[in-house]
Amino acid sequence: PNMDNYMATSLIKRCDLLGSLVIDQNTAEDVGNIAQLLVNIRTHKIEQVKCTSGFLGCTARYFEWNNIRPISKDVILVDGLGKATAEQPEATGSMVGLEVWSESGAKIGMIGDYYLNLATGMVTDYILVLNNFKGIAGGAHRLPPTAVINTGHQRMIIMDEVLQSAERFSEGLEDRLTQAFAFITEDYTQTVTTMAAVV
Repeated sequence: PNMDNYMATSLIKRCDLLGSLVIDQNTAEDVGNIAQLLVNIRTHKIEQVKCTSGFLGCTARYFEWNNIRPISKDVILVDGLGKATAEQPEATGSMVGLEVWSESGAKIGMIGDYYLNLATGMVTDYILVLNNFKGIAGGAHRLPPTAVINTGHQRMIIMDEVLQSAERFSEGLEDRLTQAFAFITEDYTQTVTTMAAVV
């Protein structure tokens, strides 16, 4: 499809962009693959994209979202290769794997993934993997960013009343995949943290 039309009409799940090939539109050379999207924890907008290349993805570069041009979920063009940085900006995070707490102080689940608008870079819905909470069945629920009170690098606090009306994904495959993805992400994050401490 036309690139502009694709971006204007596409809502996409974050995990569907991971691994996408990144190409420098000025040279047509491979830059690497999408490893992570970095969300501003205050505005819920994608700020940068982490791209890895080399042996075991050991080389990482961060590109501004404004320089990214998705043409499909498998191929990404990047402009401004010379402006890439080697460090993650402050006040950003992957969001996936964050603990989710209610404003009343209960740990209720974790963020399994999220949907974003390709044209704006804004998160439209988080996927909350909810534990059983005050009579609400566990599973995967949509969580709008407007329901978030505050976010740090380890946890997110949300409004209690939003839980009562949170839209639930269809039972079955979506729930199982979301929970499995969240578990794997959390385990991977802990492993990387532990290895970094050892090194």
